[in-house]
Amino acid sequence: METKTELSKCFIAKTSAFKVQLNSVGDCYFHAGKKQEQGDKWEWHRAKMNDMECGQLLGLLKAREGSISFFHEFNGNATKLWFNYSKDVLFAKIENISKALSPAEQEVLRVLIEHIILRQNIIRTQDSILAAEMSG
Repeated sequence: METKTELSKCFIAKTSAFKVQLNSVGDCYFHAGKKQEQGDKWEWHRAKMNDMECGQLLGLLKAREGSISFFHEFNGNATKLWFNYSKDVLFAKIENISKALSPAEQEVLRVLIEHIILRQNIIRTQDSILAAEMSG
């Protein structure tokens, strides 16, 4: 089954960026990027997020204080994510790349995360129903 991007939003600044993507099978990815000092190339790190992790981030966004972190390991590659409030700014960091999100960007991210959680669970429910119909 070919996957297509359903949602893609990039919060970009002059030298840093944070991107949220959701594909047609319900996979959510966060990307943190920083512009290289020379040229127009960017360095990116990404992490796949499940609905429970998105839920934790949603709680943090609603509280507008505190911090959370995640540690992912896949095929021997470890990835660390942090989300941390300092005053009214949320810092999103994947490995060594971070992006400060303004209150307006945080609100957009909150709405997107709510949508992602719903889509991830709707897609999986639809897949479960389809699998049950095909097997029985």
